[in-house]
Amino acid sequence: MFTLIVLMLIAAAGYAFWTWWSGQQGAAAQARPSGLKPTATQSTPPRAVVQPHPAPSLSVAQAIPPAPQPTPASTMTPPSQPAKVSAAPQKSPAAGRYEAMAQEFARTASGNFTVQFELVCQTTSLAKAVQAGGADVWFVPISYRGQSCYRVFWGRFPTREAAMAAWVKIPSSIRGAKPVVVAVPKS
Repeated sequence: MFTLIVLMLIAAAGYAFWTWWSGQQGAAAQARPSGLKPTATQSTPPRAVVQPHPAPSLSVAQAIPPAPQPTPASTMTPPSQPAKVSAAPQKSPAAGRYEAMAQEFARTASGNFTVQFELVCQTTSLAKAVQAGGADVWFVPISYRGQSCYRVFWGRFPTREAAMAAWVKIPSSIRGAKPVVVAVPKS
């Protein structure tokens, strides 16, 4: 009995966390990707190169060294860095497809309740869930600990009771922890 109460408290805390987190992820997910990419690839190297030179002498350093030195360094550095940064997301060609699918699912969300059965941050795990669950599996993007991840759901139901009854239909191969009935996230 005590174990059951503890599990119920953990489930309630998890549900409260996801409710709070889903409200936070909308604003943070849209602001974070646009802020991280330019800062990491373009803004940081030029500031590090340009600021040390003007500090020693403002007129001479700005006229002579920045023109020959920072221009080639900034011209060569950003193309090599974006190539490395863009190569990492392109390792999985399906990542772009899954991101587009997630955005479409979020935009066309229907029903009132669904069963969340997974949180995945790798497209291989997402592919496994989609393959095993077929049309019943859908997902929405979420930023989790600074990573682009997906909340993975089973079905869309008009009532909480109908969603609870659907737990048994989730294939055991993709059902990790105990699934949780949640309100359908609306974008």
